[in-house]
Parts: sequence; structure tokens; C-alpha cells
Amino acid sequence: SYNRGVVLCEEYFGPLTGEKMANIVEEHFPNAFANSIDPVGKRVLMDNCPRQNCRAAMRAYEKVNARVFTIPARSPDLNPIENFFHLVSKQLDQEAIEKNIS
Repeated sequence: SYNRGVVLCEEYFGPLTGEKMANIVEEHFPNAFANSIDPVGKRVLMDNCPRQNCRAAMRAYEKVNARVFTIPARSPDLNPIENFFHLVSKQLDQEAIEKNIS
């Protein structure tokens, strides 16, 4: 959403399975959509992780009326989460320098 979307960070234990992904979608996406800049649009951008587009997860997206967009394979410039993690990493590095954290 051009720097105005929602990043959902939800802790889970063990490997991420399709069922876990479906549970995360059903339990947390409605609130994430409500807090986004366009709560009516209900857009989800995902990479090609098999857990994100398995049958259970796709049913969960349908259940919460999400519009799913996928990023083409091997297109890092189109992957906003990679850009987001780069910005966070850069900020943490700068903070470590400023606070003399080793």
C-alpha cells in the first residue's frame, strides 16, 4: 500500500504448515485488514511459498474475502517484504552504531 499497509508479525512454533497458515489468516487477517489504509480492498501480497498458496490457506483467504496477489518467481525488486526487511536491518544497524552495541 505504498508504505501504508500492514505488516503482520505473528509468532508460531514448529514448521509453518498450510493449516497453520490458514489459522493465521482466519484469526489475524480480519484485524490486519481493518487497520490497513484500504480496509475494503482486503489485498494480500504473497510470494510463492507453498504454505501460503496451499489449498487450506486459499480456502482461508476466501473465507476472509481477501484478494490475493502473488509475486512472480525470482523478482526481488517486486517483493516489498524484502525491501521492508532491508529497511529494518539498516535501522537496527544504525541504532547499534549510535548506541555502541556490539
